[in-house]
Amino acid sequence: MNDYHQHNIDKVLKEFGKVNNLKIIINNWKKYNFFRKDNNDIVINFVSTNYFNFFKKMRLYIKYIIKEKNIFNPFQKKIFYSEGDFRYLIPTKFLNLKLFKKNIYLNNISAHLINSPFFFVNGCQHIYSKEYLSTLAKNFKKYNLVNFVYNTPFSGSSLEIIWGLLPSAFKFEKWYLDCLHRPRKNFYNYIREDTKKGMKKYMKMYGINHE
Repeated sequence: MNDYHQHNIDKVLKEFGKVNNLKIIINNWKKYNFFRKDNNDIVINFVSTNYFNFFKKMRLYIKYIIKEKNIFNPFQKKIFYSEGDFRYLIPTKFLNLKLFKKNIYLNNISAHLINSPFFFVNGCQHIYSKEYLSTLAKNFKKYNLVNFVYNTPFSGSSLEIIWGLLPSAFKFEKWYLDCLHRPRKNFYNYIREDTKKGMKKYMKMYGINHE
């Protein structure tokens, strides 16, 4: 089953490679290095300041100091950053030069314009402009991609990546916002939290009355 899954992932990436310069972008992903050479397995989560308790925050901070041999002010705005097996809470500003081209802050919400085409959201929280959707629809129709996706099992695995690549292929800006959170799995231990207990936890975390 894993081989069949991977086969269809490759098949979808190849078919969508017909769109604009998407094939060129896909073929260049191995040349893109973020913090360390030959490591492209990076996950960024914009977690609530209440997501981790004090002791977990301290453990993550100490782990960062030991691994990176560096320190930072622990009271500034942070993200939960994973690179391979290394997971830390790091200041958002650390990513400004490497990943973020521009930042906007409004109360507790932040928005970041992304430099790299290779970062994507593995979820359904996407907001598109009418102009972008029109461009997307034209390309889907031109290459008959809707029927292709419907008839290709496991196409969703590749599409998570492709949704992140297409804005660069179409020359559109790509922003990430931390104002939407779809509870699914715990960011740290990956235990499912889209349950009654999990939802109660998040409603309390975000100050929502669940009674």
